[in-house]
Amino acid sequence: MALAGALLVLIAVVVPASGQQDTAPAPTPAGTGSGAEAAVPRIEFLVGEVSVDGAPAAIGDEVPAGSRVVTGSDGQAEIVFGTGNILQVREDTELVLDLNNRDDAIDVQRGRFAAVFDELQSVGSGDGDTFAIRTPSTVAGVRGTVFFVAVESPEETYVCTCHGTLQFGDDGGVVVSAARHSARRFVSDGSETRVETAPELYHTTEELNRLASVVDVTIAWGENPH
Repeated sequence: MALAGALLVLIAVVVPASGQQDTAPAPTPAGTGSGAEAAVPRIEFLVGEVSVDGAPAAIGDEVPAGSRVVTGSDGQAEIVFGTGNILQVREDTELVLDLNNRDDAIDVQRGRFAAVFDELQSVGSGDGDTFAIRTPSTVAGVRGTVFFVAVESPEETYVCTCHGTLQFGDDGGVVVSAARHSARRFVSDGSETRVETAPELYHTTEELNRLASVVDVTIAWGENPH
């Protein structure tokens, strides 16, 4: 299936919350809805080479809007956004976190990341409590779900709907709902984007469960998203 122009992915299912949080510096209190001041993201965990705006990062560091996060070949970081939201930045990744302005977005230049987003009112300040994921070949609008993204090349992006519902295309005409992992690869030739079914790659259910537990979220595997 081919989609003309930039691909828009709308993620519209929120997972229920419960579980246990790991020990780490507490995030700044979150806002309470659309337009409210959002929590400043903080680094909850890191290993190896990780930098924020060119400076070496440390656990507890804030990651203000517009920050560029880069991980080396041995680097990994977990960034918590207020309550119920976490982003795991894998090795050899470069992205810009700009989630507290009118154009809330995560711009991914290269690499891979996993995400659990359950309480989007504490993520960004844009209307509707949404934000965008932008890669060289894909644009995604996020409302809350569990997913994994890998920029495989400037022309190809892998996206797994781990739990939730994705709507592809400007009109939302192609819908993918997943109770447990449903992956697609987006291949762009500059004028259109082709959507292909893909296997489960780069991540596991166990890894996502551990990530979700850091922010007190339990992923409802096997339950159809609503």
